[in-house]
Amino acid sequence: MEEQGMKRLRAAVAAAWWTVLIFGLYLTVAWFAILHFLHTRPDWLLALWGGEPLTWGQMQIIILWSFAALKLIWWVGIMITVWLTLYTRRLARQ
Repeated sequence: MEEQGMKRLRAAVAAAWWTVLIFGLYLTVAWFAILHFLHTRPDWLLALWGGEPLTWGQMQIIILWSFAALKLIWWVGIMITVWLTLYTRRLARQ
């Protein structure tokens, strides 16, 4: 029974690392896409976000805060995954 728990824990750690990696790739691709859109400033993007009441300056602030929050969530996920990895290794030694 104990070996079954270790297998599940190792699988959870592997899944957590894949999740961290995929989320990091998503953040990178989304950041470059947003940089492209903020450089070209297409009219349809501003209309998609709400139209006239919103300016490009406000949109940049919203995007900056959103990415800051997403990176903070990503960092917390990395720390939890590192802790889970170290915990799994410690259990395997005992």
